[in-house]
Amino acid sequence: MTDERTDGGETKTANRPLGLPPVVTGLAPLVLLGILVAAFVALPVFAGVQSGSPLPDVTVSHVTLPNDETIVLHVTNSGANPVIISQVLVNDAYWNFDVVGAQGNTIAPMGSASIEIPYHWTPGWDLETALVLDDGATFHHTIVAPHPTPGMTGGVLGTLALVGVFVGIVPVLLGMLWYPAMRELGDRWIHATLLFAAGVLAFLAFDAGFEALEIAEDIPGAFEGNCSSSSASRAHSCSCRPSQHGSPTAAISRGSVSPTWSHSASACTTSRRGWPSGVRSHSVASRWVRSSSSAS
Repeated sequence: MTDERTDGGETKTANRPLGLPPVVTGLAPLVLLGILVAAFVALPVFAGVQSGSPLPDVTVSHVTLPNDETIVLHVTNSGANPVIISQVLVNDAYWNFDVVGAQGNTIAPMGSASIEIPYHWTPGWDLETALVLDDGATFHHTIVAPHPTPGMTGGVLGTLALVGVFVGIVPVLLGMLWYPAMRELGDRWIHATLLFAAGVLAFLAFDAGFEALEIAEDIPGAFEGNCSSSSASRAHSCSCRPSQHGSPTAAISRGSVSPTWSHSASACTTSRRGWPSGVRSHSVASRWVRSSSSAS
């Protein structure tokens, strides 16, 4: 709309949509967007096209070996639902375990816990561990060339202090000793020295960045890392579960024959041939008594 003025000029007046002020028309789309987002979150809009419940995701962040009779797995539940650690395998053998830092054997979402396994291991021999959840999902972790984890002793503190001296104090002292000689240098050599120092710092920055990216791949998914146990297997052929009499049993399905193994000890283990010298045989840990269900 254009209105003529007495001084010969013109005044243009813009038409307001729906007669509303600009503040209302600017906030209205944002309010509608907020309503749509709230409705999308509150209402199961895509409930019919969902593929099922979220898959479990358990990550072994690191392992500590306090002595040659104990294995401690530090795990994180990176999934959206709580998980229950049902069984633990070490070198294909079921073993006793204790979950520390959780409510029983249940690990909450984004929660962490420690799994202590009373297992005799030999330094230098790799260990294959596996965590079996209550739904059968299995997560594997390999301990390469295990060695006892050093504790916080006086010797360890002395070593760390010595490393700190060589890394933080010695370079500074050497630089201060060079200061009198650098005062006698010309501008050209000073600039060259500064460029060399800047190049070393740039190299250290790039090296630290690449190393950080490599370490980030091992961070559990709960902390926005890329480490996810994609080896989860729901089709686990052997599952150890308590029987009606309170002792664990392992049901192994092979074709149409389903033999039942009853175990007299508290740990559900299997024997394995070909162990190197110095490693305990799992057949000594327990005694198996086979009762064939097909005979009855």
